Amino acid sequence: MNSFYDDIQIILKDKDCSRRIYSLEAFAKTVDMNRKYTERKIFIYKWSGLFLLTAIPLISALLTVLVSSNGENSQMLSASYIFLISLSLTVFTMLNSIFKPGERFREACRLGIGINNFIIDFLNDLEKINDIETSSLINLIEKKKKCFELYQMKLIDLFLPAEGMSYKSDNAKEK
Repeated sequence: MNSFYDDIQIILKDKDCSRRIYSLEAFAKTVDMNRKYTERKIFIYKWSGLFLLTAIPLISALLTVLVSSNGENSQMLSASYIFLISLSLTVFTMLNSIFKPGERFREACRLGIGINNFIIDFLNDLEKINDIETSSLINLIEKKKKCFELYQMKLIDLFLPAEGMSYKSDNAKEK
């Protein structure tokens, strides 16, 4: 997969624009970096969510079986494991409720889709420019930079625990 800047350079080359624009390079690096961070979050939340959402009910069922078993041998065996299993169930449930990886996975996927659509829109707008001048590119960068800040803010919100995430989202809606 090409970087965002490589895609931009292909379009500029087709339009016979060979001038180096440093703000365009910096903007493209920012977009690529945020795309990479989003892909990393998708990976992390996908697998942690899958683990927690699967492990919690399985551990719950195991704990129920161990606690409700009637045989003396099984009770002796189960008594030594009940504490560790219940502790792991508690920790996993806390992690799931604090970080909500299932919700964050969906939000990170939406963010990734948004960033990819942003890139396509930027490249589309770049292709629409007939006469490539530095001023037209800088205007496009300034316009798109403001749009991209929304994706950066959403990415920041994915870092915070659930309470912080909802607080940030509520404040953003008020403004």
